[in-house]
Amino acid sequence: MIVNNNFNSILLTFGLVMSLINCSSELNNEQNTVFVKDNSYKNDEAIAMLNEFYSIYIPTVESSMDEKAIIEVQDKYCKASLLIKIRNRELKYDPFLNAQDADQAWLQSLNIEAVGNHEFKVTYISSFDGEEVQIVHVVEKIGDNYLIADIKNLK
Repeated sequence: MIVNNNFNSILLTFGLVMSLINCSSELNNEQNTVFVKDNSYKNDEAIAMLNEFYSIYIPTVESSMDEKAIIEVQDKYCKASLLIKIRNRELKYDPFLNAQDADQAWLQSLNIEAVGNHEFKVTYISSFDGEEVQIVHVVEKIGDNYLIADIKNLK
């Protein structure tokens, strides 16, 4: 009987140790997965998306009398939650341009730089008044795509 009780204690202890090792291994795998997800966000890819957005958006706004064309560009490059936030406000300006009108000449001075955690400052020189215009975007990676998630200086 004493040998049997010792054997059961050894088996129980072994089982507990193996469970702890397994839990520790799963925890490490979860931490590694989160680490990999964070590392998958690349500022240069987010900047490239913003550059592409503005290269299409500014000429579309400047030449379009059709609101549908502008909405299509916004839908492609922005999160739905941001567009709902913008469309629910009665803005008298375009928050992506911080202006009422657009001019393709702005593309010549367009500059995009990372300024914080997933935050990017877009600047251009307005051809209307010569002033520098700044818009700060929050960009999120959703799947393989980068999308504009917020406008920090939305008035």
